[in-house]
Order: sequence, then C-alpha cells, then structure tokens
Amino acid sequence: MHALLFRKWKNRVKGRDWYDMEWYIKNGVELNLKHFCQRATESGDWSEETISKNQLLELLHAKINTTKIENVKEDVIRFIQNPNELDIWTRGYFNLLVENLKVDE
Repeated sequence: MHALLFRKWKNRVKGRDWYDMEWYIKNGVELNLKHFCQRATESGDWSEETISKNQLLELLHAKINTTKIENVKEDVIRFIQNPNELDIWTRGYFNLLVENLKVDE
C-alpha cells in the first residue's frame, strides 16, 4: 500500500503495486495499519502519529481517481498470462475493491 500511494515516480505508475493491492485484498490479507503509518512517517509521506482506516481509504480513493488506469494496465500486462483478466480494471473496480480492505487497527 505504501508503494502504491507514495511511490515517487511522478506520472509513471507501477502496475505491480496495483496487482499486489488487488491480490492482498481479494485474499483477505489484513493491512497492519500501525506498520503502514510507521513506514509512511519514516519516509516523510505522512506527518501525523496515527492514521485511521478512513484516512487510508480516502488516500486510496484519491489515488485511484487521479491515476490513469490504462497506464497501470500497460505497465503490468506483459506479466499477465491472460491479458483479458485486466478488462475489469477500472477506477470503479478499484474503488469498490478498496472498500473490502481488511485492516488490523
């Protein structure tokens, strides 16, 4: 999640970050919010001592809504056996997906 939200590549995206996010959420892996906050604070990407699940979701929705999903697909497609699997990847899909994120608060 940290890489997806805070990678410093300007306009370039890393499709693997999005693939990983999808995999972790679909497989019910909990995000350790305390560890995420610590990592984001250490990297200078988050200035508060804590972060709530709602704050994290706001960050994710903002990232999803400002990212060109076609660029995400283009970056990851060469690693996918069946490129049609990426047809579902839209802003709407990712916005719904993050609502299923499990968080260990």
